[in-house]
Amino acid sequence: MTPIEIIRSLRKSKSLRIFCPHCEEAIKASQAVLFTEDELTKGAETFLGERRAEIEAMKKKLQDLRKKKLEKVQRSTQSSNMGKILERFAPILPGFMFKAEESVPLLDPVDFIAFAGSSRAQVESIAFMDVKTGKASLSQTQKGIVGAIDAGRVRLDIIKKGGRA
Repeated sequence: MTPIEIIRSLRKSKSLRIFCPHCEEAIKASQAVLFTEDELTKGAETFLGERRAEIEAMKKKLQDLRKKKLEKVQRSTQSSNMGKILERFAPILPGFMFKAEESVPLLDPVDFIAFAGSSRAQVESIAFMDVKTGKASLSQTQKGIVGAIDAGRVRLDIIKKGGRA
């Protein structure tokens, strides 16, 4: 039996009841709006068309979101890369707090360590520096460095052949 023949047979039934998933009521099969995929009713065609339009709109929205996210990631990456390049030049830029010759690049996890006064052989202070641009913030490791400095857990170890001095 074909689907169309089954539907015709159901429509002729006087005693068969069908449970409607929409209204949750049992109705006579002869009163139900039955159709096949090949022979849709006007209501089914309208419903299907609306769902297809909604799906297409959702696909478009998803594509737009993906494109925006990719663009954001690209901008963020470019900004980060440019920041890493520029921070290497920080000691020679106007406004840098220490002389270039007193600043030693570490670059990771902090950018520089400066020995203020070392160019005159009189180290007055030592400073760890990290150059930030835009909305950049300290990493967890950098926050740990700040904590160790604040707590006075900084030392100089002198290592000689055969062990510590």
